[in-house]
Amino acid sequence: MLRADAGWCGQCFAPVGSAAGATATLARDQVALPTYTRWRKTATKFGPFGRLAWTAVLVLGLALCLFSWDPFAIVAMVVVGGVVLKSVWARSRLS
Repeated sequence: MLRADAGWCGQCFAPVGSAAGATATLARDQVALPTYTRWRKTATKFGPFGRLAWTAVLVLGLALCLFSWDPFAIVAMVVVGGVVLKSVWARSRLS
């Protein structure tokens, strides 16, 4: 049973009474959702050229470590390269 002054059904949120013919109004202060990117330059991240350059440098460094057959350099390059590439290729906020 609904109250006489109820504008909406509490269970299904359907408009009742005088609110049934009322039109919906938009919020005055709408909030824009943030936009994230990996391919555009932002204030804190590189653009596509910088990201691809860092990736190429780290792959070249890993190739040199593999060529030297130094297991410590290989492990260090994989760990450091993974951390750096994760940071370089992280999404950054545009707005």
